[in-house]
Amino acid sequence: MKKVLFVLLLVAVLIGSFVSCKEEPAPAHEHTWDEGSVTTPATCENAGVKTYKCECGETKTESIPALGHNWDAGVVSTPATCGAAGVKTFTCQNNPVHTKTESIPATGLHTWGEWENTTPATVLAEGVDTRTCSVCEQSETRPVAKLALEVATFADFKAAFSYERQEGDTYTIKLTADVAWEGDAFEPTATGITIDLGGHTISDVPKNYFNLKGDSFTLKNGTITGSSSNDRYSVNINYNGNNATTPELKAKALAATPAAYDEEDAVWAKRIKVENITATGMLCGYSTMEIKNCTFSAGKYRGLVMQGSSGIVENITVNAPSASSAGFVAHSYGTVLVKGTNSFLGKFGVYSALCPTLIIDSSAVVTATGASTYAFYLETQGNITINAGAEITLVPAGENAAFYMRTGSTVDIAAGAIIKDSTGTAFAKPIPVAAINSSGNGASDSEWRGYGVAPAITDNRE
Repeated sequence: MKKVLFVLLLVAVLIGSFVSCKEEPAPAHEHTWDEGSVTTPATCENAGVKTYKCECGETKTESIPALGHNWDAGVVSTPATCGAAGVKTFTCQNNPVHTKTESIPATGLHTWGEWENTTPATVLAEGVDTRTCSVCEQSETRPVAKLALEVATFADFKAAFSYERQEGDTYTIKLTADVAWEGDAFEPTATGITIDLGGHTISDVPKNYFNLKGDSFTLKNGTITGSSSNDRYSVNINYNGNNATTPELKAKALAATPAAYDEEDAVWAKRIKVENITATGMLCGYSTMEIKNCTFSAGKYRGLVMQGSSGIVENITVNAPSASSAGFVAHSYGTVLVKGTNSFLGKFGVYSALCPTLIIDSSAVVTATGASTYAFYLETQGNITINAGAEITLVPAGENAAFYMRTGSTVDIAAGAIIKDSTGTAFAKPIPVAAINSSGNGASDSEWRGYGVAPAITDNRE
């Protein structure tokens, strides 16, 4: 047993001696990388590769980001024209193989040729002018106004109204010289016709000899004077010698009343226009009217009469100081709207009778002057409404009252209206009794029983 233990101890000593004499291992290697070199260059669209080396011979790599495109300012490769888009091309400064394009909007600036008449105008139809772009061949057109029937004699003027046409055709008669009335009474149907006096004068018209008829036409730009024996009107429109006391004429008068004073109203859209006319009196009967920028005088009788007519009277001057009646008359039903700046001078300035509605618009400025009597004369069932904002100056003659009112007549003055006396001073509210001459229930009023037996002024001014 002791021998075994000895042997084991000897072996252990020998092993320990062997181990203690063995060489120690070397420490782990740390790489020392160089600055690296690009082994795969980056491009606009692809990443590159950079490779690093260690002195021990080992290598490593890292990615280089793609460069992205570096576009230049671009050049126009296809110029835009008036009718087609162009193209602008951009080149990448990193790699000229890479390009992109963008659209250039069409300029719209055509290179037009001269206008050429491609469809001649006629008396009844517009013509057409055409021009073409020399670059893109696109063309455009413009209308050419209808030709006017130009006339220089009274005979030609009369004949022009019978120009051959179909129903609904329209045309213009244009006077190119002053003419004097010749022959008998003349009552042409003027529907669809524009009568342009061209700044000229038709003179010496006998009483009721010039009577234009129809439901939609225009009379403009000139002067029409009566003969020395004409004590009424140098122009009549739809005159038939009667008033609206008959049921038929009453219905016709009321039918001429537009529901609204704009182009959308069916009645108002079909109307007669009188513009920039100077006349020795004018009578309008049973029509829808628009009378603007006109001047009327009178010999013995009235200046402007709306008998059974409705519509607009705007910027009118009536100067009839020697007339035996009114400067401006609204008579026999219908509705008349007064707009703009107006001056009415006659025996009495404004006359309203037999159930019309005379409305003074909110923008209107009206001076009504009675040359020998009253400023406003309201016959049986004459009605006047003065809207807020309207400015009315009433100038009666001498000691006469501003208002003369017969049975059943009314004046309605809205809050905000301005009513002035002959001195330019606003009337006190209510209108003073001294400013009103009120007629009793006379013989002529007895025919209108049930319409009221006394005049009334409703004064709503503040």
